[in-house]
Amino acid sequence: MRETIGLDVAPKEAVYFRQNIKNSKNQPCNYPGCWENTLFNHRSAYCSLHQKVIKNSSSDLFNTISKKLPR
Repeated sequence: MRETIGLDVAPKEAVYFRQNIKNSKNQPCNYPGCWENTLFNHRSAYCSLHQKVIKNSSSDLFNTISKKLPR
């Protein structure tokens, strides 16, 4: 049975992929005073809350600069 439909039910090990995780230790957020774990957040060294905080503050900064520039 494994030779006919067995590979669809239980594929070989080569089909499975592992996530490349740097190390299994906690990787706290780089924001000062934050200890949120960012181990599985591969795109940033900041937790999702502080990513939003940084995004909003940079957006506010650009808005302030654009208001001060002459037209």
